[in-house]
Amino acid sequence: MESENMTDKQPVMMYLHGFMSGANGAKQRQLQKQFKGRYRVIAPELTAHPVESLEIINALIEQENPEIIIGTSLGGWMAIRCNSGNADIIVINPCLTPQTQISRWLNQEQTYFCKRLDGVQTYTLTQEVLDLYNDYDAIWTAKYRRLRISALCSLADELLGDSHYTVLREFLPKGYCKVVSDFGHQCRDAGMTHLYELIEKVIARRKQIADNMMTFDEFKEMVRTRPTPDTPGCYRLKMLRTDNTRVESGYYATKEDAEAEMQKRACDDKELTFKIDRIGFGQVAPIQFPVEEWLYDCEGKLLEQASCSAFHYQQSGIYGKFFGHVLSPRRPFMVNQYVTVRNRQGQSVLGIVVSEGLSLEWGYRNYLGTLDEWVREGNQPDEWVNTTLFPGSDEDEYFVQFGPFTELMENFAFFHPMNMTPVQRMLSDEETADLKKWHRDYLNYINSNDNAETPN
Repeated sequence: MESENMTDKQPVMMYLHGFMSGANGAKQRQLQKQFKGRYRVIAPELTAHPVESLEIINALIEQENPEIIIGTSLGGWMAIRCNSGNADIIVINPCLTPQTQISRWLNQEQTYFCKRLDGVQTYTLTQEVLDLYNDYDAIWTAKYRRLRISALCSLADELLGDSHYTVLREFLPKGYCKVVSDFGHQCRDAGMTHLYELIEKVIARRKQIADNMMTFDEFKEMVRTRPTPDTPGCYRLKMLRTDNTRVESGYYATKEDAEAEMQKRACDDKELTFKIDRIGFGQVAPIQFPVEEWLYDCEGKLLEQASCSAFHYQQSGIYGKFFGHVLSPRRPFMVNQYVTVRNRQGQSVLGIVVSEGLSLEWGYRNYLGTLDEWVREGNQPDEWVNTTLFPGSDEDEYFVQFGPFTELMENFAFFHPMNMTPVQRMLSDEETADLKKWHRDYLNYINSNDNAETPN
């Protein structure tokens, strides 16, 4: 009983067999022997029917949560198309277009290569089943999941030739598309040796990432406490009426000087609200773009704080590049909230938030994917943090409507939170009615048009 419990605690490796094979085939047994004590190997019994087979695979993935999914030939197609989650996918001579590549056996009764666990030993591929593959695009899916896919391709494949390699080499990371010529379509003998090597490489990379990656809480803390600009700059104090029309601006050497002036004006004029922008000198930008911003109410109380990717894009690594508005415990804007933005003519206008910026959770997934890609390319996981090559993300923007709806969408735009201001005054009934009508017209159009997509 103790031995069984230990087995249950082992990570899971799933094997998906190819066309006219079964879960009791040689490769499944070889994988069990090779990785005994390290992985528990499972293999579902499949047919050529894509819908039924994917249902079986997906249910088993949800139950077992495998770390690695291996697929041979048609099983490679299944491995690419299944709901693999965070598992690594390894495909051996994958059949990427089954509707043409297995059509030679159409309407022919075939005997399975091994003794099937379901007791069925013959199968006839029908045109109805073959046509089902037209509803799937395994190549597009492989491109989308390229950071999770590794491939073993034989150029001596008597069924596929080099067609599988020609497709996969275009987007798989170097070193994760292994090309050989010492076995045919079926992965035997030397093929298994190559497969073991590829699996070990994947296992080593997964361990390397697991040993070095941040938890979500660590990532969140990193983002919220990332370094702020330390280059020379100045602080611009903007004074605005409660309707967000600007009164005047002043420039100060330190933030403390700007705050002191703000507190003085707050005592003198209760109709004012305030913004302090930090302008970094020497920025490559067509305008004086702030790198930090603080928003205060009419009493000088801090409402929101933001730091902007305009500065951080010039820095190395992840410390600045993930999000613009991260220093508030809550997101500053919500869907249907009224805000003030500048339209394309530079005028300050009222608007309504159509969709929110991307979340911190999305950023964490982006971080994990970037770390995975970095390690797959042969780099050390602790080096990428400071690389200038890391693209980061400026996706913390909001989609705002600031005028009547038309199908040309000319009164919509994406805004960074530093370029938006919450409306802090009471809106008139006429203003509220206009905003609601504009937005309702937009929603009615979206809901009535099956092909329309709301920007995310």
